[in-house]
Amino acid sequence: MQKKGLREDLQDFKLDVQHVIEVDEGNTAVIACHLPESHPKAQVRYSVKHEWLEASRDNYLIMPSGNLQIVNASQEDEGMYKCAAYNPVTQEVKTSGTSDRLRVRRSTAEAARIIYPPEAQTIVVTKGQSLILECVAGGIPPPRVTWAKDGSSVASYNKTRFLLSNLLIDTTSEEDSGTYRCMADNGVGDPGAAVILYNVQVFEPPEVTMELSQLVIPWGQSAKLTCEVRGNPPPSVLWLRNAVPLTSSQRLRLSRRALRVVSVGPEDEGVYQCMAENEVGSAHAVVQLRTARPGTTLRPWRDAKPATATPPVPPPGPGSPAQMPKGHPGPLRPPASAQPAPLPCLGEQGQAAPAEAPVILSSPRTSKTDSYELVWRLRHEGSGWAPILYYVVKHRKVTNSSDDWTISGIPASQHRLTLTRLDPGSLYEVEMAAYNCAGEGQTAMVTFRTGRRPKPEIMASKEQQIQRDDPGASPQSSSQPDHGRLSRKPPAAPRAGLTSSQNWNQVHCLRRLTAAG
Repeated sequence: MQKKGLREDLQDFKLDVQHVIEVDEGNTAVIACHLPESHPKAQVRYSVKHEWLEASRDNYLIMPSGNLQIVNASQEDEGMYKCAAYNPVTQEVKTSGTSDRLRVRRSTAEAARIIYPPEAQTIVVTKGQSLILECVAGGIPPPRVTWAKDGSSVASYNKTRFLLSNLLIDTTSEEDSGTYRCMADNGVGDPGAAVILYNVQVFEPPEVTMELSQLVIPWGQSAKLTCEVRGNPPPSVLWLRNAVPLTSSQRLRLSRRALRVVSVGPEDEGVYQCMAENEVGSAHAVVQLRTARPGTTLRPWRDAKPATATPPVPPPGPGSPAQMPKGHPGPLRPPASAQPAPLPCLGEQGQAAPAEAPVILSSPRTSKTDSYELVWRLRHEGSGWAPILYYVVKHRKVTNSSDDWTISGIPASQHRLTLTRLDPGSLYEVEMAAYNCAGEGQTAMVTFRTGRRPKPEIMASKEQQIQRDDPGASPQSSSQPDHGRLSRKPPAAPRAGLTSSQNWNQVHCLRRLTAAG
């Protein structure tokens, strides 16, 4: 039984009446299937003469829209057709409550007409996805179908190809946006009467770049952080400092492309994020702002350190994450009482520097409602850098900055951590740093939002359960959709495998921070 609350659900078909589809012999018939809502998107199956068709075969074409196209229809194709929906994750199957009847007629000459789609369509696709524009025409004799984009023939457009009268674009880009026209003509009647239009919009997820990764500004001067954002539709932009959203003020001047900080002071230090979001995705970039007294020179990514540094104390043994005291202003540092005697801390070129900030690879959005997968990598690796001893990761909810930090110590060999027990639809901030023999490294930051809780699932009653002769799915049919076949009985669905989460038994617990003695 499917667990309640998961997004991998398959809804019931909506109630419908039986449709009678008539097609002229030799033309293409279209059997429509209005698939129910499913996560992920359901795959379609068709009952053809009491046999289940799982993929395209012979003169039967199963389209991504769920339609079944019967090419060069003949009297043998007459009969009843029923569709079913199959969820490839849960392996759940539901069938339509009604069947459609196909009739193939013989008639005299008839002018070309568009059978599908019945009216103009607007299609929105994400950049990089494939696209199929369906166009089915009828008439006696069978008509010839041609395509044009923005008034010019697509014959010279090397990105397109054809599946019978349907137009395919394998990898969409912004230049594929426009108006596509499908026209059918068979020499009978007005040659320009059978036309249908597609308005195609290719959306592009945001891309964010910043000129610098670190900026050092003397006190009293102004700092300008430039953020280059692109995407379609134009993304909305949000600026954050240390994971806290910023608003315009006398000293902070925000725009879509830049953030200006007037009369910089030590309170302005931190990690600044430029976040962009539109309907198809989100992205962000960061820059660290450091300040200096006038006349003072700071070297990037390096604090003043003595020639002999104290190695950091790794987190205690395995245990649950520690809690940072409320309002604690200081960085994450081991207790001073546990520090051993100073030891040399050298790199290939002499005195070792603290580690640079890790590169966080995780997206700032997740579909999961109560957890987040944090993934990172080292910014630099090699013999010239002091080895990482461990990582420290802390996270908390942004909406209440007084909340405790949840802190985890991570072994150096590990570059992934699952944050759990999160609230749905909430914004969280994460700070992490790598520790080597020189102490705490530079801080990497990210903010992310958890997914919203889905609507309660409608559980099917026993009367709605699928009969033995309903369409099932095999691993071969779901992973190899191009190999269609007709089967008398659906293949038995394999037992769902169990997924085990990674064992975090190496996660350490940091001690409560104490003031240095």
